[in-house]
Amino acid sequence: MLFHSPGAEIISIGPLTLRWYGLLIALGFYLSLQYATLLIRQRAHKHFNDLEDFQNTAYILLFAGIFGARTWYVVLDWQYFSYNLLEIPQIWHGGISIQGGIMGAFAAAFLIFAKEKEKILFYLSALVSALPLAQAIGRWGNFFNEEAFGAVCDLPWKLYISHTGQYHHPTFLYESILNLMIFAILFLSNKYFYENSSKKDLCLIGIYLFLYSFVRFFLEAIRSDSLLIGGFAAAQLLAIIGMSVGALMTIINASNKN
Repeated sequence: MLFHSPGAEIISIGPLTLRWYGLLIALGFYLSLQYATLLIRQRAHKHFNDLEDFQNTAYILLFAGIFGARTWYVVLDWQYFSYNLLEIPQIWHGGISIQGGIMGAFAAAFLIFAKEKEKILFYLSALVSALPLAQAIGRWGNFFNEEAFGAVCDLPWKLYISHTGQYHHPTFLYESILNLMIFAILFLSNKYFYENSSKKDLCLIGIYLFLYSFVRFFLEAIRSDSLLIGGFAAAQLLAIIGMSVGALMTIINASNKN
């Protein structure tokens, strides 16, 4: 199976252009929000006010996540952006970091809801349970933009990149499939932890952080466009932190039934 992007644009009408990247991110967010809302409906919780409150929170965290995702990417590639300042807000061309997005959303959550920590953990556990679905869909935006690809290969499922003229590992596809697997694990984990642990929200957040960081650490090893910190892939360094934090959160809280 040979993958070859048909182009980043869907249609252009005058100055307006509809791009696959933006459409897929929007679709991923919409579907994941619907699933997260379903989870919220299923959970009886003293901090649950109404669906509007939860969805408003989700939109706030979405914008915080987009800001964090772009900011982290720009910081890591500042050598380029320092000479191309006008390109910084042009996220429709690609160039966002999901890890930066996670940091941005989590930071906003705890800053805005500093006095309502139990409430925001309740909301975050539902959102991270749905997030892998959005990531799985959004990764296909990288396919259309011909970015985030892996090393050169000659596998049956190779990806052709026009600006290199070579075939590469379709790392977008690997991560999309693995994110769907994480989504399935979290789907099953929701029922288990909501019946067996009083620290269920922390457990679910921990599982997400560990699993996604684990996937990202190993996939980054075959990426050909990794951004570096001190000679090391920035995504792998953050993945090590994410795995450590996620594992500790899950282990410490999973058996807490008090």
